[in-house]
Amino acid sequence: MSRRIDLCFHAYLINWVCAVAESPIKRVLFYRLKTGEDLLEAIKRRADESGIESGVFMAIGALKKAKLAYYDIKERKYVEIPVDEEVELLSCLGNISKKDGETVIHAHVVVGDRTGKTTGGHLMQGSPVAATVELAIFDCPELKLKRSLDEATGLYLLNL
Repeated sequence: MSRRIDLCFHAYLINWVCAVAESPIKRVLFYRLKTGEDLLEAIKRRADESGIESGVFMAIGALKKAKLAYYDIKERKYVEIPVDEEVELLSCLGNISKKDGETVIHAHVVVGDRTGKTTGGHLMQGSPVAATVELAIFDCPELKLKRSLDEATGLYLLNL
């Protein structure tokens, strides 16, 4: 099979097994979050204040504690993973979308304690910034990301 046909077939398979949305990046905004701010609320506030309706973000820094969660698909609910000590925010990745006109922040994080042990999960409210968090938001307005309820999972998933 020629390389061109192989690439076309690969692109066909990607579109067949998953939904895809594509957009250029309009702008990139960098923020330094302050001590005591709740990480999830701070990301949402910065997105709203900047008029960002669709985009992606990443962050690193430190948290006084972390409130994470795991989604139990059988029980259809989040199970909390509390981290009750100061930790490094090793990675925070997520997206910005809308649900019924409201901004939705969907983020997953990995935090590390003083011994190097890591814990990861879905970011929940209740994760205050320690020294600082450095946040980068990539504004992608052409994506027009929206969420709606998926009956099979009980989650509000992206409509792509």
